Amino acid sequence: GAGGGPRASRAGVLEQQGGAGGGSGAVRAAGSGALPEIRLRLLQRPDKAGAWGLARRLVGLPAESGEPGLQGMERFFSLAAPGAQVHSQSRTLYIRVYKSANNSIRCNCLLSPNFANPALTPETVTFDPRENGTPIDAWQVWRKFGITPRKMPDERVSDRKPGGAGGIGLETLDKAFRQHPGHTAFTFVREPVGHFISAYTEVEWRMSVDGICLREHGVRECEAYKNLFQEARGTPERFAEFVRLLLKGRLLRVPEIYHTNAQYGLAKALRARPVLLGQLENSDRDWINLQHQLGFPEAHPYNHEVCPHPTSGDPFNTTSSAKEALAREPRLLKALCAIHLPDFIAFGYDLPPPCQGDPDIQALGQELGELRLPEPAG
Repeated sequence: GAGGGPRASRAGVLEQQGGAGGGSGAVRAAGSGALPEIRLRLLQRPDKAGAWGLARRLVGLPAESGEPGLQGMERFFSLAAPGAQVHSQSRTLYIRVYKSANNSIRCNCLLSPNFANPALTPETVTFDPRENGTPIDAWQVWRKFGITPRKMPDERVSDRKPGGAGGIGLETLDKAFRQHPGHTAFTFVREPVGHFISAYTEVEWRMSVDGICLREHGVRECEAYKNLFQEARGTPERFAEFVRLLLKGRLLRVPEIYHTNAQYGLAKALRARPVLLGQLENSDRDWINLQHQLGFPEAHPYNHEVCPHPTSGDPFNTTSSAKEALAREPRLLKALCAIHLPDFIAFGYDLPPPCQGDPDIQALGQELGELRLPEPAG
């Protein structure tokens, strides 16, 4: 079942290790410390409509959604990745994933002699005196070395999705692999509910903080977002309202909503391409394993202090209040489990205990089918 820690159906491909990684199941290649490959874990029957309908029922909505709800469902399960980062020295291609520490991972690459030549060091960055002693952050790195978010060394592969959502399209992703056939691709994913909470905080920060929202989206978009809600930002009630609006399709036109997309869209987009997969919760272990697997003579530890996101400290209480809402309302948590079942299964994460014992979620997990190895991409 979905709650029992799924494993690949092909013997010797993956091995589920329970209890590691802060409550999540850590996935390893069987018999070694090597990272698994995302291509081994596509679902046979990813029932998007079943997952979406169950989630709607759990929060008191009709299972059948109208056109906005269906569009919201398709958007939620579509590819949302901000780009790919090419490193010529290490011959690697980092596939970035929204809300899975992509700023931190890019900075770790920049600060590592294995990935960047020359590698940067925190001492080379001039800190703002008002922030003296704080960890190096991404924007200081970019400014100091004349790097913009759209022009990262060695190369940034990206485009814009229809509708104005930032992301990398399938055509661009395919092009990146064609242009760099000898490069090893890697990415990191995150526990699905934690990923969604982080995305919620990102959307609230970008859309309801006037200075940020007005600069990036203008008055009309900012006011439209504020008018969607009855509840105050930073409360458990606001998070519950956000989830229900998402399932209704009412957030479809919010410019930043793609941050909440399921990570499974990346697995679908990559199809049979070999991509080394790490888990953010196990980044200390997986970052070392990645470097060993790439053949570097020395593996440098992951630096968690560099490039913190502006929302890392939960400035608007959105992360804490979201967790409180899920603790208060088990059905709300189960709704998130339902729409994230493809993520839980494909990326080897254990469901939260309240979701493991739910018969509807278990039945849906069985309907999703076994993991499979798809045909190689052309």
